[in-house]
Amino acid sequence: MHRFAHIPLNALIAGLLLTTGLPASAQSAGADNPLLQLMGIDKLVAESPAKANAGAAIPLTANLSIVSLSSGRAGEFKATQRVTAVTPRAVKLSYTAKRPDGSAVNASRSVRIEDLQTAASIRPNYVDGANEFFSGSTAFGTSTRVLNDLKASGRSELTIDAGGIGNGAGVQSAGLARELDGMLGDLGGFAGIADALERQAASGAISEQDRAEGAATLGQIDALQMLSGTLRLLRKDQISVQVNGKNRTLPAVVATGELRSDDESYPVELTILDDPGNPLLLVSRIGPETVRVLSIDYPQ
Repeated sequence: MHRFAHIPLNALIAGLLLTTGLPASAQSAGADNPLLQLMGIDKLVAESPAKANAGAAIPLTANLSIVSLSSGRAGEFKATQRVTAVTPRAVKLSYTAKRPDGSAVNASRSVRIEDLQTAASIRPNYVDGANEFFSGSTAFGTSTRVLNDLKASGRSELTIDAGGIGNGAGVQSAGLARELDGMLGDLGGFAGIADALERQAASGAISEQDRAEGAATLGQIDALQMLSGTLRLLRKDQISVQVNGKNRTLPAVVATGELRSDDESYPVELTILDDPGNPLLLVSRIGPETVRVLSIDYPQ
């Protein structure tokens, strides 16, 4: 049987159009195009990244660049996150930094559009040399759902990768797990090993039981990096940030909470850009570590 036989025709056409790019006529008509309505994909077009960012405070677009300053017990360093591509399915990022000990970090990450909308987890830390993908998480901001929950109900559940809080200067188990991830950098870190397990199982090189056991072990180690808990809305605020070379006041919400790992607890305060289309973390304080956005640049 043809492998596409079980896929509804409208879903198959939608996938092909969104993967290869809509014809100019369909793009110009957008969600009002009768052909798109007939195929049942008008909503997919309407929710594409380009349309979702119309009128955004900071548009999520290719070549968006965010420079931040990280400070803590280990010292200070600047980092640059850059959006290298935005597709209907994912946002691709690059990350460059030079840590206080002189070590460089050059990494990349892919974040699904679905996760930018609904994920309850943030992974703001990167491993040098890795090309990472973490399902169910964002990278440099919360998801739209977390921001909307804070504004609507005053609270939201959140999990944050705390690996950057560092061995000996914060979350002990998280720091050790992050160091181990870094040691495995040539293999792509935990994410790379997980991908390799999937490929080997698919090719028959290892059994499904071995794949499952390996994935479970990686999951247990990875969980050591994570802090989880409830954020509560503290206030609405205005934050001054340099945007495209000029000082600009951005709308923000400030949320606080006590997030925990298995054996440790840390106070967290997040200042989030009040923009459902791109809720960037403008300031994050996790235990002794603070990350503050210094400048944002994007094509105009």
